[in-house]
Amino acid sequence: IPYSAVVRKNDTVAVTVSKANAPAYKQIESAVKGERAVEFVNSDFFKALPKQERFTQRMDEGQARKKSAELTAKGVEHSAVFGGAKSAVTVAKKDSQRAFFSRGRMQKDVQRISGRGQQKNPQQKQQTPKKRNNQGLE
Repeated sequence: IPYSAVVRKNDTVAVTVSKANAPAYKQIESAVKGERAVEFVNSDFFKALPKQERFTQRMDEGQARKKSAELTAKGVEHSAVFGGAKSAVTVAKKDSQRAFFSRGRMQKDVQRISGRGQQKNPQQKQQTPKKRNNQGLE
């Protein structure tokens, strides 16, 4: 079917066909009407949240669905877009730590930053020069 398409300001697409092809277009349109390229969850929350208050984490669709279910279980208000590899979950900035960072991950980061996780490394560094010194003297 010959057609023309225009992308409008609000990211919608207007498709135009001739009157002769209108019945065929309507048939195709009704067959695919339920299908969407992306699925939105709680888009009203996203729209109501000011841009400077949003924290969005991009991820693939499987991770986004899992995270959305997890946030729903925790009672964290959120919005999500499921669209394959370009999926995303959005929360208010005040909820971002609770939503996206696990307690275990935060503890590992604290240990890494404070140096507790690196206690074994200084011992290994001390042993290495001793071995080299001993080998050089033999």
